[in-house]
Amino acid sequence: MHPNTGRAFGSPVDPGTGWPGDPATPQTPVAADAAQVVQLAGAARSIRELDALVSVCRACPRLVGWREHVAAGKRRAFADQPYWGRPVPGWGRSGRGC
Repeated sequence: MHPNTGRAFGSPVDPGTGWPGDPATPQTPVAADAAQVVQLAGAARSIRELDALVSVCRACPRLVGWREHVAAGKRRAFADQPYWGRPVPGWGRSGRGC
């Protein structure tokens, strides 16, 4: 169940669906390769924007496949819990510059 709405949702969580702390929106650009990672990260104007980019990145097909497999299949120990299923953005003080 979604922690805010109480409704069932798919894993991985789509950007901008109201997941608590989700830095991305449906309009956040998605990097599909290493060159796009460099371009988008270099243009980020804040840590919050960089976190949003990280949380939707799809540049590494192997990592994307693994994290989506885990989010859909879930570990037995956590089968009753919602899974983020996307890259985890950075943590720490958000008031710092890039």
